[in-house]
Amino acid sequence: MIVYFMDKQGKLERMLIRGIEGPFNRHGLAVGNGSFLKGRIVLGGNVEVGYGSYIVPEAGKIVRIGDFARIGNQVSIEGDVTIGDGCLVEEGTRIFANTAIGTGNKFYNCSIGTLPQGSIQGGKIYPLIIGDNNSFREYVDVSRGTRGMTVIGSRNSVFSHTHIAHDCVLGDCNEIISGVLLAGHVNVENYVRISGGAAVAQFVRLGSGSFVGGTAGVNGNVLPYSRVDGSPASFKGINFERLRRMHGKEGEEGFQRAYEQVKKIYDDCINNKKIADRDLPRALSAISSCSPYSREFISFLNNLRDRNKRLLRFRRRGGMENDFEGQ
Repeated sequence: MIVYFMDKQGKLERMLIRGIEGPFNRHGLAVGNGSFLKGRIVLGGNVEVGYGSYIVPEAGKIVRIGDFARIGNQVSIEGDVTIGDGCLVEEGTRIFANTAIGTGNKFYNCSIGTLPQGSIQGGKIYPLIIGDNNSFREYVDVSRGTRGMTVIGSRNSVFSHTHIAHDCVLGDCNEIISGVLLAGHVNVENYVRISGGAAVAQFVRLGSGSFVGGTAGVNGNVLPYSRVDGSPASFKGINFERLRRMHGKEGEEGFQRAYEQVKKIYDDCINNKKIADRDLPRALSAISSCSPYSREFISFLNNLRDRNKRLLRFRRRGGMENDFEGQ
């Protein structure tokens, strides 16, 4: 049975309050053979559910499915879940409780909102929040949080066999290639590319525009617009290709201007071995007037989750990363 009601914004909503078992095709809802919908489910218009799928919220909870959402075959949606307008949930995907998903996302046979695999602080599990227009390919696993929310921004591409652990925070427009492992509490800013098979240790922060090489083992913080590679990973240079993509609309002149400003930061501060990690914000503040990128580096340094983890600043020599002078 479907009932209609007005939400707080005055929009007409409809809620399923009794079970539906496919096949069913009425009221802008198409349900395939063997699919089962039961409980409090708020449905948008023109929703499609394939065959053999199971959508059942927990007692007292609500599943919300937006307009023009397509739920594929043999999909499982359990608990308190929101799926935004225009989402595509393909065959075999499982979406677990306490997960909120924005609009235009695509899921391909993956597990979203799983229980954290590590220890759970105080027995409380925090939500998974996903923005808009992300893609999650086959066998991706994204966990909910243990100390705070796990957050995925918008327009991210997460390739197959990737694990995003509890309490991770991803910004926008990142590319995470197949087989990447992100440990708990990792923070990935914006326009970051993590190549296949890389592993990132817990509490590490990856700055905007940075690049991580394939199969790298990252146990230090990766500065904005830098390239790191190896196991353990070390600094390899400035990621000028990412700068070119980010400023491509401004033409070659825009790219050259951005590259010169970032290079000056690295030459004057980041690669200066006389400046210790803890002194970098002060040194960067001295050149903040000549480059807007300085403020981005300062923000990165001020938001590190674990200040005991080193910054990947210098090229390796003789198999070891160069030390600071005077330390």
